Amino acid sequence: MIESLYSSGGCCDIYLSNLDGVTIATKKINQIYKNNQYAKNLMSREITFLRQINCDSIPKILWFNQEQTEFSYQFIKGKSLDRIIKEEDEQTIDSEFFLNSMTEILEYLESIAIVHGDLVPENIIYDRDVNKFYLIDFGAAFLVAEGGTPFTIGRRDWFQNLLDECQGKMERIDRKAVNYIASFILI
Repeated sequence: MIESLYSSGGCCDIYLSNLDGVTIATKKINQIYKNNQYAKNLMSREITFLRQINCDSIPKILWFNQEQTEFSYQFIKGKSLDRIIKEEDEQTIDSEFFLNSMTEILEYLESIAIVHGDLVPENIIYDRDVNKFYLIDFGAAFLVAEGGTPFTIGRRDWFQNLLDECQGKMERIDRKAVNYIASFILI
């Protein structure tokens, strides 16, 4: 199984490999961050949450190492919403279809009391071949009962107002983010 670098971002790299004709993605903590406890915590949280999730719009975890510094998961073909917006006319995405698709995903997550916490265009993948949206990157996820501040709030200027709009109810942050994305970039 030969791996090739697919993408890098934050504190992780994603590699692709082929196993019996199936493309597998492996997310690994970047060598620069291999001793960084924050990076390890994000990876551990992502593994924990992906193991609990059973939704066909969220990649399935296939394997993780004991140290929880890397894991393999179902590769999601397509482009991030961020790339689509930068490279193409965003009007190619139907906002009603986007909202309906994301609502289904969020209803599932809400049913198991998980908040994504980093719902930004980079973490939404659209596969045109099957006309489907996927939600990725659960490193900032948290349980509703835990509370917490979503990762997005601290790193996106255009998300700053969402925290106030949620009035302390963090379980609302993902829906607010989806509505904001739809109104800001898709309409």
